[in-house]
Amino acid sequence: MKEFGWELLSSELNSDLNIFKVNISKYRNLRNGTILDAVILDTPDWVNVIAVTEDNRIILVEQFRFGAAMKSLEVPAGLIEPGEAHLQAAKRELSEETGYTSEQWEYLGFVKPNPAFLNNRCHFWLARNVQLTEQPRPDPGENLKVKLITSRELKQAVIDGKINHSISIAALSRIFDLRVTQI
Repeated sequence: MKEFGWELLSSELNSDLNIFKVNISKYRNLRNGTILDAVILDTPDWVNVIAVTEDNRIILVEQFRFGAAMKSLEVPAGLIEPGEAHLQAAKRELSEETGYTSEQWEYLGFVKPNPAFLNNRCHFWLARNVQLTEQPRPDPGENLKVKLITSRELKQAVIDGKINHSISIAALSRIFDLRVTQI
């Protein structure tokens, strides 16, 4: 960290909540000597699944999001459980949230959701030729509606703001051209 102009002086656990731990880390800015408390949310890695049916429809889920206090249309996603590989988490989340499964999986890489205060990664997986093989089994804190849309409807939903979950858009942009305009 010193190479970036910051020296870690201390770090302590402030709160251990359900989906993350709040750590307060004390850093010294080597440029000017300023000391600040940095809030770091320590959270497990996540997965996002772009699931596409044999007839090229995209599987999305609509659910209420507490932070925004509104419904959100997004790709199936969730936390990676301790000891679970991200591919296994992707398969689990897709089947739990939608009832769809696939035998054709392709890794699309990962992003750091917000490295300003989050320390995790979000892995992206593409599931091809998904089929409805079981009943969804959402977590107790989930109330989901499964939606199937075409790629044209997907792009329009992003343009219209119906899909506005930034990590879902980042995941979808690995497969689809979602640009509103071109330069």
